[in-house]
Amino acid sequence: MQKNKINQNFGFLFLILGITLIINSLNNFFTYNFTTVLFVFMRSNSSIIAEFIFGIVLSWSGILILSKNRFWLKLIKILAIAIVVNTVFNLLLMILPLKFNSSLIFKITIGILICFGTIRLTKYLCKINDSTWSLKNQKMNCFIGISVGLFPFLFQNVFF
Repeated sequence: MQKNKINQNFGFLFLILGITLIINSLNNFFTYNFTTVLFVFMRSNSSIIAEFIFGIVLSWSGILILSKNRFWLKLIKILAIAIVVNTVFNLLLMILPLKFNSSLIFKITIGILICFGTIRLTKYLCKINDSTWSLKNQKMNCFIGISVGLFPFLFQNVFF
């Protein structure tokens, strides 16, 4: 009974977070690209696309959790790997120009905390649902997660 309650809570949380990410990314994309408003600070289209992809995957996993489908565990593992790869690659792109200041150190710290929290949450969800979290056994999940995590950067270099 406890496991079902925890899964249901995470299902609603993932669904709400996913819908919020989708709405925010669509709003930013259309505001940046199809209006005449000038911005002092604009996010890159690749980060908006990454947010949209993660929102879709989070919403889908929330729906799968609420429908009691076991495929959501595999989806959460792929999403965790994608978030970590995306965050690490984004941090590497910030570090490469070698402009170290306090805001860069703060961004690196926040990125590391997001990666650590994502991995811990995934391990916890796997533990309470009697699933394994071993990257050696799940090579296809690793490949898909790395592809999804790097897709926005590849998209930025090809299309923009």
